[in-house]
Amino acid sequence: MPDMSAGVSTQAAEVNAINMKIAVDDQYNNQREQFSRGRAWEDLALRRAHNNEAFDFFVKMTTAGSTATAQQTGQDTTATAGGAETAADADATLTNVTSQLSDLTTQVATLAATLNAFLAQQITNAGNASAPKS
Repeated sequence: MPDMSAGVSTQAAEVNAINMKIAVDDQYNNQREQFSRGRAWEDLALRRAHNNEAFDFFVKMTTAGSTATAQQTGQDTTATAGGAETAADADATLTNVTSQLSDLTTQVATLAATLNAFLAQQITNAGNASAPKS
């Protein structure tokens, strides 16, 4: 026959209270972790958007510099003192610089596409790793 003394029922009530506290704490910790993950994803999305804007600005400035350099070909060099040889050397140098800027712009665009693909894959992998298991 079970012991129905006051000490035994008090002990059972305390055990029930402790179990309830553990359950409530677990629920609170799970919610806090979910909110934390949500903020981390928002931060990551904002950082990615900022990086894209910075890269777009870099590409625009590089393209603008390349265009401005290409438009000036022959303008400054024909008025240079020193004759046709100096002007020809200046034009050759300017053509070389313009070509290199064009190549650099292409390489930067390729790098951006590669980085965006890599970052998208990392975000997908991170999302799959942190997805709750059902």
